[in-house]
Amino acid sequence: MQESNNISSGLLKCTDGMRPFELNISTGKVTRANATPLPQQTGFRYWTVRMKKNHIYCDSKSVKEATKKFQRMIDEAKKKQLRIGIVIPTRGDRPQFIEQAKRLLAAQTRQPDELLVVDYKPKSESKDLAERHKHGLTELFARGCHIVFLWEDDDWYHPQYIETMLKKWEELERPVLLGLSSTTYYHIGVRKYGGWKEQKRACAFHTLVKNGAVIDVCADDAIDFDRKLWHANVGITFEPEINLCLGIKHGVGMAGGNGHNAKWRSYTHQDQEWKFFDSIVTSENQFYKNISR
Repeated sequence: MQESNNISSGLLKCTDGMRPFELNISTGKVTRANATPLPQQTGFRYWTVRMKKNHIYCDSKSVKEATKKFQRMIDEAKKKQLRIGIVIPTRGDRPQFIEQAKRLLAAQTRQPDELLVVDYKPKSESKDLAERHKHGLTELFARGCHIVFLWEDDDWYHPQYIETMLKKWEELERPVLLGLSSTTYYHIGVRKYGGWKEQKRACAFHTLVKNGAVIDVCADDAIDFDRKLWHANVGITFEPEINLCLGIKHGVGMAGGNGHNAKWRSYTHQDQEWKFFDSIVTSENQFYKNISR
C-alpha cells in the first residue's frame, strides 16, 4: 500500500487490494500505476487510505461514492490541523471584563488553540489599542496559528461565534479577512444603542485575520486599526442568521473610539427596560447589568 504525502493536497495514493492507484479528489478520477484512467463507475471491494497512524477502510461501490467519503475525511483532517488563536488587547484597567471575556470564551462551541491576553504595562498615556492588536497578531502567528480572532475584553459574544465564523470562512474559501457586515453598539450606562452596516469592512471586535495578512498598517497610537487593516487587505463581510456579538460600551478604562461616550450621536435608540439588550445577550446578561449600576 502506498501512502499519501499530503492528505489535504487532493491526491490520494491508495490500493484496492490488488495494485496501487491514485484518486484525485478534485476530479474523482482514478489512475493506475501505469497512468491508465479507469472508468468512472469502476467498482472495488474496498479502499484503504493511511492517515497518520490509522488505517481507514471505506467500502465502496463506485469511484464517485469513494470520492465523497475521502473528501469528508480530508475536511475532518483540515479541521484538526487548523490552529485558531484569540488575541485580547487590554491595559489592565478593567479586570472585571477580562474575567467575563474568559467565561464567554469557555462557553464557545469551538474552542481556540491559543489565547493571548496582551496586557503588558502601558508605555505611555497614549491610546495603544492598535499596538496591542499588532503585537498579539504577530505573536500568535509566530506560534503557528492559521487564523486569529480579534476579541475585545468588554464585548459580548454568542457561544457559537467562533464556530459560525469559522464555517463561513471555509465556505468563502478562506479569505484574508472575514467580518460581520452589521455592527451594533450598546451603552449599558445609559441603556442606548445604535447600529450600522458596511459591506467593505468590519469592526475589529468581529474580525477574523488569516496568517499572512498585512498587520503593520498604522501607528501604534492610531484609533482606527480596524479600518486600516481592512484597507490594506482583501476581506469579505457577511450577515449572520443570528446576532453573534454586541459591542458593549460603558466608559470604564481607556477607550479606543467614540462608542464609550454616552452622548454619542449614533445612539439613536433608548432601551430603559433592557428589552433589546436581553433579545441579543442570551447568556451572561446579568453581568453587564450589574456593571451598569
